[in-house]
Amino acid sequence: WPHDANMHISLLFLQIRKLVETASQIPPQLVIQLDNCARDNKNHDLFGFLSYITAKKWFDIVTVIYLPVGHTHEKVDGLLFGPLGRKKKYSKLFTPEGFPTFVKSAFTNRPPTTQNLVFIWNWKQWLSPFTRSLKDFKRVRCFRFSLNPEGFPVMMYKENVLDIVWRGFEGSNSEGIQILTDNKHRWRETQNLD
Repeated sequence: WPHDANMHISLLFLQIRKLVETASQIPPQLVIQLDNCARDNKNHDLFGFLSYITAKKWFDIVTVIYLPVGHTHEKVDGLLFGPLGRKKKYSKLFTPEGFPTFVKSAFTNRPPTTQNLVFIWNWKQWLSPFTRSLKDFKRVRCFRFSLNPEGFPVMMYKENVLDIVWRGFEGSNSEGIQILTDNKHRWRETQNLD
């Protein structure tokens, strides 16, 4: 499969669905940390999906934080990817089927679970009729998706996570950017994804 937004959105959707199916209570806010890569993670396809799950009220707020280059100071890098990198130096992994065993052998305590991805959805095609294209967000590191007072999903952004003010349409701090086009609310009429 192509290493693109469809794969990343499919992986994210599977994890969210697992949370919805197994958790006794869903938290009101979802926070996601991603690599700052436009092809995979920072594009209108992902933003359309996050707007959609906000519109469907799976979460009140979805916040996406794009990590800086060389983010080895992040906890996940040391706790998850560190042991995998060390194991890779002296072990061989030849097939995808061998990956779960490889992961288990890299950790002495509580190895993470793995999941085989047997298919991916074509999110880009599904979202394209009602997703607005975006540009000029290369330097922006933080996005927040929520519903505006009219119940429409909007996106706000901050160039830096430490900035206090969220920005929206044309830099406004009050009006969010609508990623899902109105299109007579056709996206609201689509079937649920669960």
